[in-house]
Amino acid sequence: MKSLLTSLLIFASSIVFAQTKWTTVPAYPSQTDQITITFDVSNSNPAGKTPLKNYAGDVYAHTGIYLNGDESSWKNVISNWGNNASQPKLTFVSSNTYRIIINNARTYYGVTDGEQTITKLCFVLRSADGNQQTEDIKIPLYPPGISVVFNTPAVDLSYGDPLRSPVFVSAGGTVPISVSSTAIGRTQSIKLYVNGALKSESGTESLSYTFRADDYAGGKNEINVTALDIAGSADSKTFVIMKKPAIKNLSLPEINQPGIYYGSDQTKVTLALYAPLKKNIYVIGDFNDWRVDTDYYMNRDISTPDSLWWITVPNLQPGTEYAYQFLIDGNLRIYDPYTDKILDPWNDKYISSAVFPDLKPYPEGKTSGIVSIFQTAQANYNWVIPNFTRPSKEKLVIYELLVRDFVSTHSYKTLIDTLGYLKKLGVNAIELMPINEFEGNNSWGYNPMTFFAPDKYYGTKNDLKKFIDACHQNGIAVIQDIVLNHAYNLNSMAQMYWDNLNNRPAVNNPWFNAKSNFANPDAQWGNDFNHESSATQYFVDRVLKYWITEYKIDGFRF
Repeated sequence: MKSLLTSLLIFASSIVFAQTKWTTVPAYPSQTDQITITFDVSNSNPAGKTPLKNYAGDVYAHTGIYLNGDESSWKNVISNWGNNASQPKLTFVSSNTYRIIINNARTYYGVTDGEQTITKLCFVLRSADGNQQTEDIKIPLYPPGISVVFNTPAVDLSYGDPLRSPVFVSAGGTVPISVSSTAIGRTQSIKLYVNGALKSESGTESLSYTFRADDYAGGKNEINVTALDIAGSADSKTFVIMKKPAIKNLSLPEINQPGIYYGSDQTKVTLALYAPLKKNIYVIGDFNDWRVDTDYYMNRDISTPDSLWWITVPNLQPGTEYAYQFLIDGNLRIYDPYTDKILDPWNDKYISSAVFPDLKPYPEGKTSGIVSIFQTAQANYNWVIPNFTRPSKEKLVIYELLVRDFVSTHSYKTLIDTLGYLKKLGVNAIELMPINEFEGNNSWGYNPMTFFAPDKYYGTKNDLKKFIDACHQNGIAVIQDIVLNHAYNLNSMAQMYWDNLNNRPAVNNPWFNAKSNFANPDAQWGNDFNHESSATQYFVDRVLKYWITEYKIDGFRF
């Protein structure tokens, strides 16, 4: 009697968000089934890329798999991106609709190790020239036997703990739960438990139950469903319904502005986020193992109701880096816009330890997206030149410099060794092309993501300070090329108010225009900051003040 406790929790056989839709036949395929997959790309939504919608040519699949639940990277990818000779070509069904048939996924993807199990099929559909595409599409496979399937609510257990992605409900609200079982034989029973108490059972392949928030305590409520078939196989799955507590309207202590506040007590930190119109916000991170917890439910500042949210995180180890995110309205994970360091799950692995020693690892499997860092008791940099006398503007000899191109190590430490050469050229000002975190590593930097965090690909924060200090010791001013007219899609302020249907900032975004002010498409870069907005004006002032005070930047190129 095999218990299928490790099978994936999947809540539907098709995806219906503002992205590529898909259906499979059979509805709950296993890795040895013949699987027919139909894609509807009319709502394809690839971040920063041209969608496949309304493309008229041949469509190909860039495809691989996840094995044994490891979703850190695709495995057994078929050929290389853009290789039309060897990547699968899809069958055209109708406008924006395509189909592919996989006779046996293990054979199709060349999985021969019996210890390996395909848990998801991964696709990006692309045009023949590779210029148009979909977002990542991930299709789950089911183990043979019996499986519990949640039709509603939408449940996600990909973070390894149900408390890392619970379902939320407010007081007075309800959560309709609809459960199905899939079995080779006949289902004998399905039972649903709430906090260990049996609440509903069925002798068929389906079960329904309505969770009424007022019948249960605030905080976490554990929902467990167990299904048994006539052959004795069983599957059991658990998720959590989090009953949200009442929001506390409390004055933000000591500061009245968004950002990270380090006080005299090095065992705690106060986080404040400007988030008008949002309904509830939790902070998740290393300090609570990325689990949603009512102890980390953010307060609203009483002086700015519905705008400034804050929380003080206690019991910290001084000097330890803590990764964290804000979980907004139960479904959006963002990094803190005011963080001075981020972890990037896609690009940090390419940063050498010689450039950035002891880089904190990403919390793989516990969250997704860019995460922010705070750290109390940080070591101060002792400036050799605390007050630099800048060259007069009329006598500037400026050298524009891209760190990654100027020195092969792409590091500030090596860049310091070149100052003698630049000084001999008569240079008295270096203009650094953008050094705040941008998307990717290999870029000119005009695709900014964060505005307070120096890009780690060039070195540590103190490496940058040491370079600026060395410039000042050599009579050289440092001008920062900073892009404040746009930001790209990974920017957390863009993500907070996003129009999924049109793949652009929403009209109520406090910082960005929904549409660019430039009529010429060639002048439209990223998401356009609305500089008539007071929120944008405040943010820009904070950014510039930070670089001047924290890094002693001498000037800016906008």
